[in-house]
Amino acid sequence: MLLGIVFWTVLIARLANLQIVDHQKYLEEADQQHWGRMALPAERGAILDRHHRLLAHNITCKSLVVRSSDLAAAAREKRPRLKGPERPALPIRLAEAYRGRPADSLMVCVACALAPRLDTDTSSLLARMRAKQHFLYLERKMDADRESVWVHGGPLPPGATLEPETRRVRPLGTLAAEIVGSTDIDGRPLGGVEKRYDDDLRGSSGWVKTFRDGRWVEHQIPERGMRAPVAGYTLELTLDAASQAIVEERLHSAILEHHAKGGSVVLLDPNTGEILAMANESVGPGGKPEPTRARAITDMLEPGSTFKMVCYAAALEDNLITPATLLNCEGGTWYLGSGKPIHDDKHDHFTVVPAWYALMKSSNIGAGKVALKLGKDRFVDFAKALGFGACSGVDLPGEAPGYLARPTAGQDRQLATIGFGQGVSVTLMQLAMAYGAIANGGTLMRPHLVRALYDSRGNRVRTFEPEAVRRVMSARTAATMRTMLQAVVDSGTASAARMSWLPVGGKTGTAQKAEANRGGYASGRYMSLFAGFLPVDKPQLVMVTMIDEPQGTHYGGLVAAPVFKDVMETLARSGNGPISPPFEVVAPERRDAVAISSGTVALPDVRGEARRAAIARLSLAGFQVNLVGQGDRVVRQEPAPDAPQRPGQPVTLWTDEAPRLQRGSVPALVGLSLREAVGRLSEVALAARVVGGGRVVRQDPLPGSPARPGQVVTLYAFAGQ
Repeated sequence: MLLGIVFWTVLIARLANLQIVDHQKYLEEADQQHWGRMALPAERGAILDRHHRLLAHNITCKSLVVRSSDLAAAAREKRPRLKGPERPALPIRLAEAYRGRPADSLMVCVACALAPRLDTDTSSLLARMRAKQHFLYLERKMDADRESVWVHGGPLPPGATLEPETRRVRPLGTLAAEIVGSTDIDGRPLGGVEKRYDDDLRGSSGWVKTFRDGRWVEHQIPERGMRAPVAGYTLELTLDAASQAIVEERLHSAILEHHAKGGSVVLLDPNTGEILAMANESVGPGGKPEPTRARAITDMLEPGSTFKMVCYAAALEDNLITPATLLNCEGGTWYLGSGKPIHDDKHDHFTVVPAWYALMKSSNIGAGKVALKLGKDRFVDFAKALGFGACSGVDLPGEAPGYLARPTAGQDRQLATIGFGQGVSVTLMQLAMAYGAIANGGTLMRPHLVRALYDSRGNRVRTFEPEAVRRVMSARTAATMRTMLQAVVDSGTASAARMSWLPVGGKTGTAQKAEANRGGYASGRYMSLFAGFLPVDKPQLVMVTMIDEPQGTHYGGLVAAPVFKDVMETLARSGNGPISPPFEVVAPERRDAVAISSGTVALPDVRGEARRAAIARLSLAGFQVNLVGQGDRVVRQEPAPDAPQRPGQPVTLWTDEAPRLQRGSVPALVGLSLREAVGRLSEVALAARVVGGGRVVRQDPLPGSPARPGQVVTLYAFAGQ
């Protein structure tokens, strides 16, 4: 009895200590074990062009995940018994090693069941699962075809689940890829606008209170607290997708024609600084395109004769010369200081000529003598005022500042060579903005790529207005320079850019490439340039072109100037830009969209065309383009050519590297937004027919049904709750 009294006294005292004295302590420990927070990721904002065409957005996809907590819960419920085709052939040594250890044995069974479906061996998969004890991705952000294999290929073993994630996609493929940028598998930006505006695009994550039960399974309990995620802002760019496609296609054609190593083009509005298109391309061994960067802002190059406008504009501004001022060009050979003489082009040897004629014929000696009239301080200060030697401020990461040295006293030769574009380095963007200052009347604008930010409801929250950096020259000087640059196109070195129906101004440049790590210039290696604007009286567009190391002909007037003319005439023919020529002057070779009846047109035939050209034609005709595959040529289109379609309808293009569909590849689309559903279908070469609006509530055919490429999937959507 005494022992019983002692036992119950101690027990009651211990219970009182637990329930009364240490009650709060253990309650807090229990809360820490059972209650937690689960992060709710925010949806990354979309990126649109100036006409609200999608350049980048998110779609919902699935990832295959193994969690140790789920394995432990399954092991506590019962010993793992996999039946049927999923029952693994467990090696005898493994079976003996894990006998009597349910959780470990279950991990081995799961590895044996999943390894064949992942095309890997059991031992390596088991090693990965053991290295990541708590959480392991087996496959991340699968496409719809791969997802259907897991969804319809039988039940998953214990511990393995398909969890939703978002994946960043670009509906127009590689169009403006280096400008838009990309994200890694975890959604972190890697470059371009994605990186520059990451703070605006990524939004802010939320959280929800979770409860872990005795089996360590988490349950969301929003009643105990939550904060909803805030979606990122949508970016509206200044880029025009149709113009971008035209510029990329013409640049690509010029690189192929001249067997060049690459090139860049910048097309912008000189009055606002808005970048309408910026194309960059690099070619590797064998003529295959290589991944490139935004070369127009990252690569520095000698501008050659395109830089001559700087000294002429500065001398006109200071009243040191007029267009009629006579310059002695020394018969094409000028001995200045020690070293080799300065030469003009071998085809142009003249003595005393007016300044406008020296610029028209691109005389190095004439530009050098104008630079000497200015003096080193005034010339360098004026060049810096035009934006050279400093970053332009464009809203992209990685911009180079260029290089502009101030010659010291007695270095007349260095000053003269800078006057005609040697010994100075610029970026293509700096060159474009300098010519933009001449085009708009003398004001240097800051280039920019983003026009506005929108919230998830479509409300504009911020507008990026044009920003003037400084006035560089008077309107009179700018007008005089435009007239002199028009003469360069009409009768000088840039005649290949001349357009009979519209006055064009511009300047060619042929720059030798410096020899890496050796000093001096490399033999036979050039960069061909052209900077132009139109119309001369009131310029609306400025375009600068650079072709890197063209083979054979290397003069800017024969290599880069034709690209300017091709792009401008194509833009004018489309009727989509600020210039519109008379139809009888620039008549299209064929009608891209022939009207059939009220509101419908015949779909253009783009089969066999380059992907950039196909995107350009269909975009200009008013259709939305969905690309399937990463090839360079369109091999099929849906709907068929000449089919009556209303502008704005989607057109799917298959390239010569389009993925092949497998059996049972119609993805599950119910619950997705229409944008996500159409994007998911385009990835697996299926077309969409939409009924209603909002979120998808039904689809035909059903998920997992066999499908052939191009088959139409009907999406029934509803906007209600």
